[in-house]
Amino acid sequence: MIYVVTMVFFLLWSIWAIRKGCLSWHTIINLYMVTLLIVDVGDVSFDHWFNFYDIPTYLLNNPYDLYMGIIFSDGMIFPLIAIVFCYYSVRYRRPWVLSIVFALLLGIIEVGYVKLGYMVYYQWNHWLTPGIIFILCQVLACFSDRFVYYSPPIPYRLCLLSFVYGALEWPGAIMGGVMRLYNYRPHLFDNELADDRFTAVLFAVVMGGLIAYFAPRIRTRYKLAFFLSLGLLSTGFAFLMFERGWLIYHQWNHLLMSIRYIMPYILIYLYDSWESNYRQNGN
Repeated sequence: MIYVVTMVFFLLWSIWAIRKGCLSWHTIINLYMVTLLIVDVGDVSFDHWFNFYDIPTYLLNNPYDLYMGIIFSDGMIFPLIAIVFCYYSVRYRRPWVLSIVFALLLGIIEVGYVKLGYMVYYQWNHWLTPGIIFILCQVLACFSDRFVYYSPPIPYRLCLLSFVYGALEWPGAIMGGVMRLYNYRPHLFDNELADDRFTAVLFAVVMGGLIAYFAPRIRTRYKLAFFLSLGLLSTGFAFLMFERGWLIYHQWNHLLMSIRYIMPYILIYLYDSWESNYRQNGN
């Protein structure tokens, strides 16, 4: 429940910042997706791969409850914090002060999580998180004007990479992670959760990199065919993994997997058209 309370707090704060700062949907979505990419890859690495800590929510009665912690922290709380930070960063010219304030705030929140049992340290301590948050805030402060005012905008390939990552990861995190309708098991790790998350994250990053490189080079008339082809390719890759036993269906089938992979590429195509037109038409 504490994750829900934290999310609602930062959601209300971010809504106030968006309205007060008149932030555009382009700013909100790009900032959300870039933040999601950075914190999710980092959090999954620290949590599942290196086993530095766990972030249980106690909302589910199985090991996949740890997915809920990642969804709340990476998919909701940290992107909302980034929006709030950017609002203040473009208005106050002492980013290091803001970075210290946000690092201390999040450090205090984390201490509360640990005391209440909503975060468990294995190879971590209270000082690492504020330090990392301070560094990330300093980096974000350098790019706040580019996110908010598009003067100049954040490099399009970074935005596209981040959006692809989010579009591919969110369905997997919900349907594969929390609902456990299916899971990846290529046996790269002994831990089932780490195995599943590594496969999903690696696939999303690779596809995001390929799309970020090739999509801007393709003519507009061919882009829909390009993205649909990638959707079919991803579906075929999933079928191959299933045949090799690296993808396990629980309450799932090939038809649902086809929809699960094709729909995100349609969404990516719509985003690409929307963001490209916005940039080409001078915002």
